[in-house]
Amino acid sequence: MPIRSIDSYPPQEPFSEIGIKYNEQARKLSAGIDGETFAYADGGDPYQEVAVFEAANPNGTVLAFMHGGGWVNGYKEWVAFMAPALNAAGVTFVSIGYRLAPEHKWPTGIADIGAALKWIHDNIASHGGDPSRVFLSGHSAGGHYATWMAVRDDW
Repeated sequence: MPIRSIDSYPPQEPFSEIGIKYNEQARKLSAGIDGETFAYADGGDPYQEVAVFEAANPNGTVLAFMHGGGWVNGYKEWVAFMAPALNAAGVTFVSIGYRLAPEHKWPTGIADIGAALKWIHDNIASHGGDPSRVFLSGHSAGGHYATWMAVRDDW
């Protein structure tokens, strides 16, 4: 499925003043960047998807990235603007979506990230990636989740 429209998501917590500006800028920078969306869990929740941006000449490296948003806001599509530079370097870029608080309490996001990483490991080879070369990173709340995954071995 093509990249999801942010307008198709259920409502989130209201954005802070800076969140409003970030949302506008991220949407502007990411507009028109193509990728594919894949569900990593059953149930049709749009937050439980990954967006895969394949490199034209992949070198096997995969960067799996999680957006920020204070655990209560955000979309995997916000960071699509990162894909062109990474793809040009041969990197397959994957943006991970996860369910948000306050509707979904801790550790729901961690469980979602683990499920997304399993999907990436099991499926990324068909998108130019090497499952043994997946690097995990994130911005703000997404960086927090990346850190949690780095110190766990149960996923």
